Amino acid sequence: MNSAPEVLLDGNDPQSGPAVERPATRARSAGWVPWVLLLGEFVVTAAVMGVLSVVVVVQLTLTPEAIFGEFDNILAWFVGRGVDATVEAVAAGLVFVSTGLIVGLLGLPIRLIGPRRRAWLGNGEVTVAGVVVGTLVTLSAYIFGDWAAAQGVNGTYSYYTPSLLPLVIGWLLLALSLSLLAWPARWMPAPARRWWVETQLTKHPG
Repeated sequence: MNSAPEVLLDGNDPQSGPAVERPATRARSAGWVPWVLLLGEFVVTAAVMGVLSVVVVVQLTLTPEAIFGEFDNILAWFVGRGVDATVEAVAAGLVFVSTGLIVGLLGLPIRLIGPRRRAWLGNGEVTVAGVVVGTLVTLSAYIFGDWAAAQGVNGTYSYYTPSLLPLVIGWLLLALSLSLLAWPARWMPAPARRWWVETQLTKHPG
């Protein structure tokens, strides 16, 4: 025998008003929210960190010697540039994948443990602040980096290296914050905030 969804009426008389779903039913009807949120976070994180992976790897490896090294002919130069580009693409891919694995594992307890998940979704300001702070720390790695000199085939050249520790900390903080990015409930319009609280931040029996 099929049972109808449980509803709560506006009064004792069934004719007193329209039926209103209980919060538990609303929560079940909003089961799509975590999946949409996960998809949006994945797209944003992949786009931002993918581009940054390429930029950082190229910055760390692109030197005057790598561009203008000594070659026998133009064909050798093109082949050399192709090899360099391939190595940089592989390195950027490794940085991107390893970053994704690290922040994915760090984010699992937050997504899967109920109290932590509700605390995360109820305080989205933390993820926004994490994006801002992670970006600033990453930039500070370049502000406090150093110039170094190296001897190449065509003479001495200078290259710039960012400070490693701020780069790693800022990089991981930015990636983790993007992977958990949630719009703060306190910034939502009142109706949307009430719905968010009832469906995502309230623990329902069963």
